[in-house]
Amino acid sequence: MASAPRRRWSKDLPPDLSELMNTLINYAHSFIRKFDYKEPAMRRIVRELQTISDEVREEVQNRGPSDFTRGVRQTFGFLAAPLELVEKGVQHVTNAVIESGAAHQVETLGKEFMEIVEPMKIDLKQIQTTCEKLEQESSKVKATYTLEEMEEFEGILRRVSALGKQSEGVLGVLVTVLGWLGDLVMLVVNVVKATVSREAEEKLRASIMESAERCQKVVRELETMKKELTEFI
Repeated sequence: MASAPRRRWSKDLPPDLSELMNTLINYAHSFIRKFDYKEPAMRRIVRELQTISDEVREEVQNRGPSDFTRGVRQTFGFLAAPLELVEKGVQHVTNAVIESGAAHQVETLGKEFMEIVEPMKIDLKQIQTTCEKLEQESSKVKATYTLEEMEEFEGILRRVSALGKQSEGVLGVLVTVLGWLGDLVMLVVNVVKATVSREAEEKLRASIMESAERCQKVVRELETMKKELTEFI
């Protein structure tokens, strides 16, 4: 990892803390570089997923029940429609999603998005861990500071603590969404290659329609984290 740029703190930290701060700043720069480089690709994936989501939603509205359940017959006024009719509509939409290539596109885009985000997730984990170490080690050196130095030191620690909490929150979002995307990719594979239950087909369609929103949330969280790190360093 490249050496850290000159810090903007007006007082030098003790050697152990200074080394940890340099590590934190290095990971911050690493994250920012990765985000700046991959942001266009992430936003492209979100746009493509949104297009697919809109097409699937339109297919659902035109050909099948709105929520793919028995109760939605009331939404369409099919109060007396037999269950076989509902299932036929569900299957029609599933076939359309597969035959149009939308399912394969979602699988490909989901994998690409996960590959892009994973390195940034690793940096965030390192940032969170380093913030925790800085807070832990700081308690050992407080007694060596004058009152003026202590005030500045406490200010640094507050920023480190806030950054640690921010990275922890963003990590939580990444872990949740990447896990969800992994499940979606496997679901696509299962539906395309095997005979699955109607519930699995329903879940696939609902997940495709939700995929763009989930990925967009990740991009927003990463963008917010970049701004926080830029201000910190």
